[in-house]
Amino acid sequence: AWAGLALAYFARSTALRASDGTEYKGSMDAIARALSIDPNVSEAYSAFCANKFRHEHDFAGAEAFCKRALELDPSSADAHNIYSVFLSTTGRHDEAIAEIKQAVDLEPASFFFQRWFANSLYLARRYDEAIERYKKNIELDPQHEPTYYWLTKALQAQGREAEAFEYFIRSLQIVSPNTAAVERYNGIFRSSGWRGVLRARAMSKESP
Repeated sequence: AWAGLALAYFARSTALRASDGTEYKGSMDAIARALSIDPNVSEAYSAFCANKFRHEHDFAGAEAFCKRALELDPSSADAHNIYSVFLSTTGRHDEAIAEIKQAVDLEPASFFFQRWFANSLYLARRYDEAIERYKKNIELDPQHEPTYYWLTKALQAQGREAEAFEYFIRSLQIVSPNTAAVERYNGIFRSSGWRGVLRARAMSKESP
């Protein structure tokens, strides 16, 4: 339970735009409690790995903890997922994709892991595969706006601007179901294309 709390604090720290360090401290305290009870808890080492690279920028230490987590429990989907995030962060994209594949194989119903699978493909610039995954993620959760955001970016990277605009509008309808805003962006797209939409989006509070 303490190891799970450590992972939850870490997840919250990544979701916040700004943090005063409360989540990091909470995660580290929970890790210490977990390891004081059982020094061989895989999830605690995964949380240690996550904090090391995210908050302490200690990449060598982070990888050592990620590997320790997998040694203790090779069947831990969390351990494979966090190691995948670490590997993507350090530019080792093929290894990252291999790790997240294992997490998805272990827990195929996890939307969280499916989402990171798509993101890892995007970061590796494997846009066709990323787009396919993002679209499957939308089928799993049509209301998850960040999926539309990343799908739009992947489509844009391939020059598929009309399709990128389609998914941008769908994301806008989730964030702010405002008919006037949708009509305005449709007009901008007709007159100025996708670049015009990007400029308007950068200046608007309606942008995702």
